[in-house]
Amino acid sequence: MGRSAIALVACACARAATLEVRLEGGHLVVAHKDAIYEVAPSHDVYSCSWADLSSIKGGATIDQIERAIEPASVLSFYHHITLYMCNSGVRPDRAHAVGEPFDCLERPFIFGCERQLFSWGAGVERFEMLPGTGFVLPRLAILQVHVKHPSLDGEPIEVAASLSGLRLRLSAPDVKPFQYFQLGPHFGMLSVPPRAPRYKVGAVCAESCIRQALRQAKVEFFEVIAIRQHM
Repeated sequence: MGRSAIALVACACARAATLEVRLEGGHLVVAHKDAIYEVAPSHDVYSCSWADLSSIKGGATIDQIERAIEPASVLSFYHHITLYMCNSGVRPDRAHAVGEPFDCLERPFIFGCERQLFSWGAGVERFEMLPGTGFVLPRLAILQVHVKHPSLDGEPIEVAASLSGLRLRLSAPDVKPFQYFQLGPHFGMLSVPPRAPRYKVGAVCAESCIRQALRQAKVEFFEVIAIRQHM
């Protein structure tokens, strides 16, 4: 069983036992198991792992996604959990074995794995697809877990959880794969000063470039299924 206590520690670093990929009824759980995250006010933890999903039946789709964080007492320490899809030709690098947690900031960009399948943020309970549709499950993915300190000052703390990840509901075989894309402004490195009452953030993608992107993708019609600003 994972430790659920929160205690003071002397440093700020990330540790996790292993990545778990398991079927649980009609759901697929992709999560760090028995993880310990050491955070400080000046140091958030971004813990990543390669996730091999090739053992799941080919062509599987997902129609519902929710967080898989246990115990509930550590939920407030989580900022977001993201599952990145990898293209078919991508292979895990030799520096980190499949399932072995590593510091995401060491590899902020992995070519071929930059597309988000889903990103859970604090305050979100569950995301459901449109009826009769689903996301296609990739064969390889990267799980990213972001854990933060609850305040802007204070001592480093240890956050221990038995489960840190996502729970994906597998769809029926006849569900139609859903083609989707993310549409929005590009901020680059977004930095907001702490305790700033107001702060203007500039974007570089105007209406003209959005229209151009839709034309290049030959998109004639699309439906917005989720809008969320997460800081």
